[in-house]
Amino acid sequence: MKTRARLVLLLACTAAGLAVGAFGLWLGGTSAWFLAVPAAVALGWLFVADPTACTTPPRRDVS
Repeated sequence: MKTRARLVLLLACTAAGLAVGAFGLWLGGTSAWFLAVPAAVALGWLFVADPTACTTPPRRDVS
């Protein structure tokens, strides 16, 4: 996935979390609803994370 697409997804997840937080604050009056922001970002990360991109290729011994 390209960097621009990841940035758009990050902003979309953050906006979705903020929307849920604002709605929850309006509905219930507690700011705990803003915990939806990190939850939405984590959920989005689960869809784009590629752990194999973080590993180094095996070393080849040059003999």
